[in-house]
Amino acid sequence: MKITIKQLTVAGVLGALMVVMYFVGISMIPVPNISGAMTIMQIPVIIGAIVGGPVVGLLLGVIFAVIAQIMFGSAWPWFVLIPARLLVGPVAWWVYASVKKAFSRQGEIKPVAAILISVFVSLVALGVWFTTAQGFTGNETTANIIAAFIGVGLGFLTYFLLIRSRVEGSSVSLSAIAGTLTNTIGTLGLAVFLTNTLGETIPKRLVVAGTVAVTNGLLEVIIAVVVCAAVVPPLLKVVGKEA
Repeated sequence: MKITIKQLTVAGVLGALMVVMYFVGISMIPVPNISGAMTIMQIPVIIGAIVGGPVVGLLLGVIFAVIAQIMFGSAWPWFVLIPARLLVGPVAWWVYASVKKAFSRQGEIKPVAAILISVFVSLVALGVWFTTAQGFTGNETTANIIAAFIGVGLGFLTYFLLIRSRVEGSSVSLSAIAGTLTNTIGTLGLAVFLTNTLGETIPKRLVVAGTVAVTNGLLEVIIAVVVCAAVVPPLLKVVGKEA
């Protein structure tokens, strides 16, 4: 695949920004759990993928992975730290491109696409609950009913937000969510199934990983959506899009 000067420029500028973030100390934000930190380093990767395409996203993902390895290589093996970070950019670009295709030429999302995305959101919400609930000690039936209502409610909320939204805002926001969750869930998943750092048994590891995903992942998603929604649309007008 041919890489243009514009794509190289986008990759160079955002890559330099990531290096500066690392040296300044704002790439990882310390948090009081076993992960040690939450990250905002995925944001330049997502922005680069949307503006420059999947190859730019992959190149920036390599920088992300190298920085993560430098920072946490003494505590976590490379096969936990690196793979998910390489996928952040390509996944973010694919979601951005796919969501744009789900909209009509008038800029409104197609109803079938909105329903499918909403169902996916509900299933993810329920999946997170049933994964982390293995350590729950309260009334399991009541908790499951509440979780089901929340999951379905999130699905309906997603549907109504999508049908009222415009193409650029939805595609950028969902891309930011997908890229961030790829990093969070991918890295935690590898930690659960390939190491015993989070616990001696997989159920115990899933509980710890689920807690980290909720505490870190939620904040990471919110920050990524806000920043990407503010930065990407005007940047696309100035730079243009190679994707």
